Amino acid sequence: MDEKTKQFIFDHSEDDPLELAMRASLYPAIDMAFCVRQIASRQRAKHKIPSFFKNTDVLYPSQLAIEQSSSEVTARHKASLVSGQRFIDLTGGFGVDFYFVAQQFNESIYVERQQELCELAAINFKVLGLQHFSVIHADTLAYVQQMPGMDVVFVDPHRRSREGKKTVLIKDCEPDLTLLVPELLKRSRIVIAKLSPMLDIHKAVSDLPAIVQIDIVAVNNECKEILLLMKSETVVAEATAVRCYNYLKNGTVQTFFRETLVDETEALLTNRPLVFLYEPNAAVMKSGALNAVAQHYTILKFHPNTHLYTYNQLRSDFPGRIFKVIEYMPFSKKTFRYIQENYPTANVSVRNFRMTAEEFRKKAKIKDGGDCYIFCFTTLDNQSLVTVCEKVN
Repeated sequence: MDEKTKQFIFDHSEDDPLELAMRASLYPAIDMAFCVRQIASRQRAKHKIPSFFKNTDVLYPSQLAIEQSSSEVTARHKASLVSGQRFIDLTGGFGVDFYFVAQQFNESIYVERQQELCELAAINFKVLGLQHFSVIHADTLAYVQQMPGMDVVFVDPHRRSREGKKTVLIKDCEPDLTLLVPELLKRSRIVIAKLSPMLDIHKAVSDLPAIVQIDIVAVNNECKEILLLMKSETVVAEATAVRCYNYLKNGTVQTFFRETLVDETEALLTNRPLVFLYEPNAAVMKSGALNAVAQHYTILKFHPNTHLYTYNQLRSDFPGRIFKVIEYMPFSKKTFRYIQENYPTANVSVRNFRMTAEEFRKKAKIKDGGDCYIFCFTTLDNQSLVTVCEKVN
């Protein structure tokens, strides 16, 4: 970018990109298509990748590439997992993961099959101050055949079919990790794969027996990605550790770790809410450790299929949201009128219940939002309860 273009992008950084494009004739000396793309992508990167956004020399690809890239939060998580001499990212993309992970290594290689992304990566890594990196324009499968020995390999397979639909199964990704990972482990000590949050982690362990660790990463209680860490010497699925992370807006992170994937724990059950109600975060829910978390925090569950917990004592380090119970009542037709009269605005959640949250709100004729939280769920004796709470954290 020349200084004139950079200044134009800065001056119009808050403008609507579509409206700006329609006024292109007012700025004949400006490459408006380029500027609109930079402005739109920078607006998306402002909160998603703040380190990139702060550097005004960073160049951006299409908005789709930004949408598909990792956030800075999840990229930093990956960087916390590994370090060493040599690292390679075989599916470089916009390069967010590469930039943060590469800082943990003495030498790093970025591989990408799209020429434009390679050109942008070479510029961006340099202006961001990254040291000792190489950018290679190549197809992943072709390059693997000549790949030198590495400490860590990272791969983020394409998760869309030729028709553009999202894929979830490992074998449906491109490249197919069931075929690629054995080859990678011949040339690297560790392989890390980033996969869809919709992935069946038990099926993943079956498909890729080299997995030693699964990290489930959520941001603000939204499951963002699943990371599979693999080593060639591992063949026993039960040895797979599962680690749950939920990164929150306030800078804190909720964690819950299990040494094995199999959850054979039995939770203690109860029929009624106690002083506090506990709701596990998205990462814990995805892990399936719904009995193990109850045992770990010595809290009670309402029903095998109702993933809410309760206890008289506050477990402030619980990985999820905590509520204080105001009152609860058996569900009946009278419940709707009572809720309408006493809690006209509330956040409604249902667990193992006979209707959706939206259906409950409509029947009760209440507005969504506010500081009141209503949980509708089934208890051990198959009784439907409506519990009114206030949020603790």
